[in-house]
Amino acid sequence: MPNTDMVADPGTAEAQYGKVVGELTAKDFYVAVSSVNNYSDNLFAGVTNNIEAYAQVLLDSRFDLSVVDGSASYNSADKTWTGKIRVVQHTDGKNAYPADTSAAQPITVKVNDNELEFAKQKVYKALSKSSMADIDFKAAEMSSSEMYAYFCKYSLNRLKSFYDGYNSCISILAEMGQTTASDVQKALYEDYEVKFHVVESALKLRQSQVDDVNRQIKGIQEEQRKFQEDHDFYKFPWGQPVQGVLLLQARGRIHEQQLCVGRAVNLRMPGKGKGTGGSRSEGGKESLCAAEDGVGVPWQPPHAPGV
Repeated sequence: MPNTDMVADPGTAEAQYGKVVGELTAKDFYVAVSSVNNYSDNLFAGVTNNIEAYAQVLLDSRFDLSVVDGSASYNSADKTWTGKIRVVQHTDGKNAYPADTSAAQPITVKVNDNELEFAKQKVYKALSKSSMADIDFKAAEMSSSEMYAYFCKYSLNRLKSFYDGYNSCISILAEMGQTTASDVQKALYEDYEVKFHVVESALKLRQSQVDDVNRQIKGIQEEQRKFQEDHDFYKFPWGQPVQGVLLLQARGRIHEQQLCVGRAVNLRMPGKGKGTGGSRSEGGKESLCAAEDGVGVPWQPPHAPGV
């Protein structure tokens, strides 16, 4: 199974190149094609495409791989492909290996038409497109119940991606023909069918949870809108008498504050310590007004006509 786990730092293109070349040229590794009889020394574009596509599966998704133009050749006698590849980071063209294509070294990849390997590699390509090859590798070691608990940890959008990825896998395997498939191929199909249904169940659960939360949010927003509408000061049906009281209260409070300020000014002016404006305490200090002394005196609003 290809290793496509991503790390925080994409690393160097040289490291990615080394990983891909190491996998493609491993002793017992073959890139599978539909039939080796379809290709010759002169006609082998399909082989090149299969190798390039599978090599891309082995890469971190932040890198791209290409076959250097004019470097590919195919030996139909020993079924080997030879060519040069180059790896480049998507967001940093300077992070490339080899930096100069003329310095690239050719690699040789063995090719066969093993149906099971061909099916697996097509599946891996489909999984790679959904960035879930590493997820599938982990799921392969789990039971159905463990897989369900595992996939239930993911978000709705990620589960949709898994759903599409596994749907592509079983479609690919179905197209290869289940009636003529070997027992191993049928087992592979059944394995991915189980994964598909597990993800489908997790997706339905997450969708229902999201829908429930959205309904709650919508209900709260509607309650908020209604409350604001029912308690809008300008639209509230106060009635004329109540409006009159509110207005008189506001005017009375302003008038009271003005009187308090006036008394304070009079008491502080020479010769203004007498009269109705204020009084003196036994200690000789002026009592300006209840508000200035800090004593809260409840104020009664004027009575509005008709109330």
